[in-house]
Amino acid sequence: MAKRPDHPFPGFLVIDKPAGITSHDVVSRIRRIAGTRKVGHGGTLDPMATGVVILGIGKATKLLTWVSGDSKSYDATIRLGIATSTDDAEGEVTASLGCSSLYAPAAPLEGNQRTLPRSADGTHTSVSAGKSHVGAPDGDREREKSGVVLVNGPDGDTAELTAVIDAALERFRGEIEQVPSSVSAIKVNGKRAYARVRSGENVVLAARPVTIDRFDLTAPPRVLTVDGVDVIDLDVTVDCSSGTYIRALARDLGEALGVGGHLTMLRRTRIASITLDDAHTLDSLEARSQKARESQSAGEKTEGQHAGNGTWTGCAEALPMIPLGEAALIMFPELRITADEARRFAHGQAPTDRSDAGDTDSGILAVVSPESQVLGLVERRRGKLRTLLVF
Repeated sequence: MAKRPDHPFPGFLVIDKPAGITSHDVVSRIRRIAGTRKVGHGGTLDPMATGVVILGIGKATKLLTWVSGDSKSYDATIRLGIATSTDDAEGEVTASLGCSSLYAPAAPLEGNQRTLPRSADGTHTSVSAGKSHVGAPDGDREREKSGVVLVNGPDGDTAELTAVIDAALERFRGEIEQVPSSVSAIKVNGKRAYARVRSGENVVLAARPVTIDRFDLTAPPRVLTVDGVDVIDLDVTVDCSSGTYIRALARDLGEALGVGGHLTMLRRTRIASITLDDAHTLDSLEARSQKARESQSAGEKTEGQHAGNGTWTGCAEALPMIPLGEAALIMFPELRITADEARRFAHGQAPTDRSDAGDTDSGILAVVSPESQVLGLVERRRGKLRTLLVF
């Protein structure tokens, strides 16, 4: 059997994934458009989530390992007051505690004292004459519930509630230990955690270190009632390391506030330095593909048309890709090498280390020829270079 030709336009294709389909569904549709099976993705998004999915086509699939391990950004909506079995809106409700416990009881106020929402540690804060103090937690929960005043309701000022929630958000910024959602794709003894949960097993995953560089509110909290439950919706933005579960952040924030929580919306806005501005919808790509096919049927010469066995057609026009070399330079610092080194590198021999091999003592570098062609990747470690990939 003849060897299937390499895709002549390898690179990254950035997709704005719609809700309701899996990342693998995205791959399948692009395989059909590109006419090649050599398509992979650099990190899954749940079906309910939207946003950036980076696909590698042709030789660019070799870069996807580093894509999946890079930092990411998300916009999300967290609903406080209701917990679910999956930590998102797809699961069954497991607790409907409501959010009244985030507000102080309606006790009589003295002078110019005013009641503030309950702090994340279960206490409430009172302000008098411009000074605040933290009071002791109330022992009578039933009295507290019956005397609730929603001081930051839909028609009120949410500044005080925002301060309470932001104090809770602070707990999750920086380096933390996170327990992934039990319905994640993490394998437990060779089987996906979500598959074990669906078969009736009780799965508790081990905590793992993640880094949260940003976990901020992007709008005032919204107080509303859902199915008779008082809830608070939070719009947040998150910058985080690879391996962070935003569903788990929603769950843990709700637990920290004592009310439960789950994710109702998730949109990935960035992977590494690639953002939604670089992304294309599947519908727009289907339209480009159709236009390319119509041009070919009319006998017009299309840049992407293969002259041989028809394994792909119209790809250059249909797929607005980030070329392989450009993709490598987006992800890694460059290392310029000589013409002699370039010839040897083509056979896998690493170039000589030099002072311009990046700003750090270790890391991955994109190897660039004197003609500015990206030739592959090397890893710099302890002053030596090791060949990782030759394009």
